[in-house]
Amino acid sequence: MKRTTIEDIRRLAGIRTLEERAVSEIARDIRKDWKAVNYAAKPYLDAMMGMDSANDEVGADSGRSVINYFLSNASSYRGPKAKELKAELKALLKGESVEPKVEAEPDTARWEAEMAEAQKILHDARDKLTHIKKKMKASAPSRDHMNKFGPVLDKAINGVEDALDGFTY
Repeated sequence: MKRTTIEDIRRLAGIRTLEERAVSEIARDIRKDWKAVNYAAKPYLDAMMGMDSANDEVGADSGRSVINYFLSNASSYRGPKAKELKAELKALLKGESVEPKVEAEPDTARWEAEMAEAQKILHDARDKLTHIKKKMKASAPSRDHMNKFGPVLDKAINGVEDALDGFTY
C-alpha cells in the first residue's frame, strides 16, 4: 500500500504550492501566445480561463478532463512557449509542481534612455560633420579638394540622418 504524503493531501485538497499557478493563469498565457487557437481546443481553453485547479468542476466535466481534452486538441499549438505551458498543465494533472520559466520584463525606461543617448550621439555627429564640411569649404585649397571630400562628408551626413529617421518609435 502506498503511503500518503503531504503532497498527496495538498493535491487532493486543491492546495497549490508557491510554484504552482492557477489553471486560469496558464490558460491566459496560452491565449496570449497562441494567436490562432484551434477551433476544437477553444471551448476547453475558454473553460480553463475560469478554473483555479485541475480539481475544479466545470459544468458536468471534471477539471482534469477539461485539461486533458484541451491537450488532446492542442497539437497544432507549437513552439518553445507552447511546450513549456503544456508541460505545466501535464504536471498539474500528475500533481507535480513545476517552476514556470519567467521571462524578464522589458526594462522600458532603460531602453528609452539608451535610445535617447544614441539619438543624441547621432545628432552630435551630424552637427559635427556639417560643421567640418563648412570649415573645409571655407578653407579648401582648391575646388578639387572639395570635389573629392565633399561627397564623402555628404554620404556620412546622409547616413546619420537616415539613422535618425529610424528613431521614430
